[in-house]
Amino acid sequence: MPRQAVIKKCDADNGRLKESEKELQGRKYEITRELTKTQGKLAKVADAVDDGSMAVAVSIPELEGRMEACQREQNNETAELGERINELQTSIGDDEKDIRKLKLDDDEYKNIVYSENQGTCSSPCSILHKNTIRS
Repeated sequence: MPRQAVIKKCDADNGRLKESEKELQGRKYEITRELTKTQGKLAKVADAVDDGSMAVAVSIPELEGRMEACQREQNNETAELGERINELQTSIGDDEKDIRKLKLDDDEYKNIVYSENQGTCSSPCSILHKNTIRS
């Protein structure tokens, strides 16, 4: 695969990975927020049961068991999201390392436009060709 194609493929992958990372971080935030909300609701129910203002058809231990199950599920999801974020960060680092190996200035690199559909670069690819010859 030509060097400029590798660069652009890495750049495209890098962009997709960063978008996925943002999406996963947003999902992690939502799960954490939902867990906090659920814990707040449970605390209100427990307080209402304790002060006798509310009769509950299920026992406190049963409610606590349900909450713990929800917490475990959300903790597992959060851990999976964390692992996925780490994988994405590693992949981004690998892509950035591949790009650094090409020894391009940031301006040279940023001006290259790659089309995955066509597998070609725009005219600044001549810069890559020159750098390839120098290397």
